[in-house]
Amino acid sequence: MHPSTHTENGRPGKASRSASYASQQSDNPMVPEEQILDGLPSASAMTGMTPAYIRSLISAGELPAYKLGGGHTGRIRIKRGDLLAWIESKRIPAGTTGTRNHNTA
Repeated sequence: MHPSTHTENGRPGKASRSASYASQQSDNPMVPEEQILDGLPSASAMTGMTPAYIRSLISAGELPAYKLGGGHTGRIRIKRGDLLAWIESKRIPAGTTGTRNHNTA
């Protein structure tokens, strides 16, 4: 006889594929778990950028994001790795100010 399984809501039944997959991934030390930032305020707190600026990056297609939920109530979620990759892409070479030298002579 099979041991009983429970769904995410605690009722007896077959566990969902996503819950099963997630538990397999978290048990595997070789697969790092991708952290998802829940909403613009979380991304803002991590980076110090305003939520409006982060939204403009998403609108311009510079930063990938995911909207979960429908309509006006859906929350924007951003993968922490995507945000860090965008920040890294803006890195300036050491020893420079990041601005162009303009000759004023």
